[in-house]
Formats: sequence, C-alpha cells, structure tokens
Amino acid sequence: DFVIQTSGVTLSGGGIVSLSNTTANRFIASVSDTPLINFNITLRGAGQIGSNNLQIDNRAAGIIEANLSQPLIVDPSAAGLTNAGVLRAVSGATLRLENVSFTNTTGGTISAAASSIVQVGNASIIGGELTSTSTGRFRTSGAATLSGIKLTAGSVWNAPDNTTTTLVGTIDNRGTFEISSGGNATDLKIDSSGATLTGNGIVTLSNSTNNRILGIAASTSFVNENNRISGAGQLGVNLLALDNRSSGIIEA
Repeated sequence: DFVIQTSGVTLSGGGIVSLSNTTANRFIASVSDTPLINFNITLRGAGQIGSNNLQIDNRAAGIIEANLSQPLIVDPSAAGLTNAGVLRAVSGATLRLENVSFTNTTGGTISAAASSIVQVGNASIIGGELTSTSTGRFRTSGAATLSGIKLTAGSVWNAPDNTTTTLVGTIDNRGTFEISSGGNATDLKIDSSGATLTGNGIVTLSNSTNNRILGIAASTSFVNENNRISGAGQLGVNLLALDNRSSGIIEA
C-alpha cells in the first residue's frame, strides 16, 4: 500500500510511479476524501487507485495509464476525480473507472489504444474527449452515464448485453455507439433532462429486440440531430419524446 495521510499529497517532478502486474497494489488514504493531486507524474501499471477514499485531481500534465495484463482500477471517493490531463489504456490493458463521477475539465481526455479497454462501471463521465484507436474500446460495465462528452471520429463505445448506458445533455458522437444485447434488456437510456445526438455519428443495435433506446418518462426529450440509428430493437418503449431532425436517420 501507498497510503496518503489526511493532509493529502501532491505528486510533482515529472517522474514515473510504476505499479507491478497485480491488483494488490493500492493507492489509498487513511480517511475518506483525502486529496491526491497528480501535478505531472505518469502513474502506470496495475492495481487500485483510490479504493473509494481518495479525492483525485489529475492536472494537465498528469497521466494515469493502464499498461499491463492486470487491470488498473480507479475508484475515487464520493468526491470523484477531476481530469485536466490524460487517463488511458495502452498495450492491450484495461483501465477501469468505477463508482463515482469522472469530470474532464479543459483539455482532459480519456483514451483506449489498440486492443485496450476503458471500462466504466457504475460511474459517470462528464465532459471531455473520449478516443479509441483501432480495436480499442470504451465499454459499459453494469451501468455508465455520459454527460456532455465528445466521442471522437473512429472511436467506439460498446454497451454489452444486460447493461445500461445513460446519455445526458449534448452528446457529440463522431464515432459509434454499439448496443449489443445478447438476449437480455440492453438499454441506451435518455436522462430525464433529455439528450441530443450531434456529430454525424452512428448508433448500431445488434440483431435483438432486447436492445432498447428509452427515457425515464413519456415526456423525456431525445433529439437526433444528425446521427444514424440502425439495427434491431425498440426505440421509445412508450417512454420517449423523439425528435428526428432533417439530417437524422433511423433505419432497420
């Protein structure tokens, strides 16, 4: 364990903190909401950062990187993680973002390189650019909420069977959302405040009627400005006020 005392710590100097290939490595705090500021360090490897008790501030020159076969699990306290730098998975690794809000401020990015996964489990991503390369993927685990994010061109967000991915606000989708039911209800849910798809991207539904795009209530607003929504499933489920604009496409 690397234990942060109650006054918190700032990592600076431009160096590297390297974690070995085991999830038993832990960055933790002695009390909940203890601040960890990553000013300009590359923190990489496998293990656990936060264990639900660190308030994490990843500054503009800070990098948190999964790069080994065992996952790097980022699980901050309820105060969440603020990212002005880089969160990424490379070299076929998995970066797991779990349980709280991950807020990208100006310049903050999250990325998945080829064959790598950024897995979002019961967590929210607010703002920022999400980029996957080649076979890299963003993936919902259980439930994920996306608020005001940009999915960059060529990037893919995969929602596997029996998961719920919630959209909030304007989603700049320049890539592809894959809704992939294998027989269980697999939902792309629109938040009660509504959502708008822009960016000329694609939403693909696998060949199952258990894919669902739905809201919280019949009045929930969903605007398709210019995306192509295609495949099989259910659009609305009597819980959506759908506005398919002039450049929007909905196709079976």
